[in-house]
Amino acid sequence: MQHIKCRCKNCQREYTYCTYGNGPEYGTESGCSMEYCADCQKAIDAALASIPRKYDWKWLEIRPTLGLFEALAETKEKVEKARKESHLPTIVPSHLFYSTYDNVDTYVRDGIEYRVEWNDSTPEEKHVNVKMEYNLTHDCFTNNVWKVDRKETYYHARPFKWEEKTIEVKPMAPPLGKLLYLDPIDCEWELKTPKIEKRKPKHI
Repeated sequence: MQHIKCRCKNCQREYTYCTYGNGPEYGTESGCSMEYCADCQKAIDAALASIPRKYDWKWLEIRPTLGLFEALAETKEKVEKARKESHLPTIVPSHLFYSTYDNVDTYVRDGIEYRVEWNDSTPEEKHVNVKMEYNLTHDCFTNNVWKVDRKETYYHARPFKWEEKTIEVKPMAPPLGKLLYLDPIDCEWELKTPKIEKRKPKHI
């Protein structure tokens, strides 16, 4: 947790921003940000709330171009080599998501995020998806790639899959009428700790 002295970009008032959270419990103003104080940030949020979101990203399956798998393999080799050479512990992100495939490899190369999916039974049939810009107003993809602000990354995941299992319903066995009853036992003797006699040191 860190408290940072900031100056609002709009009203130029000085305020304190907490990296862990903001509010009276953190000793700061509720609703402030790194750029604006609480009053200005709330005014900005209220003004922008009336403007709907127009674009988002979605995965779009593409036909792999010539040399794409080789380029992604190069990124994988580069990332794994850097992990081995690094003396710091590496945290590989693991996302829990639903997929109809057994394996999912995620790559980031040149600001473009790729997802390669395949099943264990057919490893040669790999499906490539790219994170693309999606127009929410017209409900369609644009021709623009959704650029991500991350360096080259790679990780492998086995995503979450729903497994439909048939539950066999069997009739319950009739009650036997047998009851288990234990008489109360006086356990006071167990709570008494035996006295340990201290040994007197022998004088030589």
